[in-house]
Amino acid sequence: MQTGVNINNYRPQFYLSNQADLRPKLLAEATRDAKKRGQSITDAVGSKLGAVLAVSSGPVQGTAPDSVDISAGGMYDTSSIEKRVSVTVSVRFKVD
Repeated sequence: MQTGVNINNYRPQFYLSNQADLRPKLLAEATRDAKKRGQSITDAVGSKLGAVLAVSSGPVQGTAPDSVDISAGGMYDTSSIEKRVSVTVSVRFKVD
């Protein structure tokens, strides 16, 4: 510091190295869950879940284990080694 050199000490950052591998698995799991929820809703009102009309997905969210942080553009926590990884899927079904 006395010589005019600034030194900054930052915390380590932890990244998810297999996010590309996880994304297809997460999307499949979220889509299966959407179908189950759709079936529960239509069963409750005496209807049947029909064909898929449209599917869209949001960004992969990587958050600290007990975090409630989410963002439309995606959250990516680098402060913790352990992460909770999720993705949101919206599925529109025809209802018979």
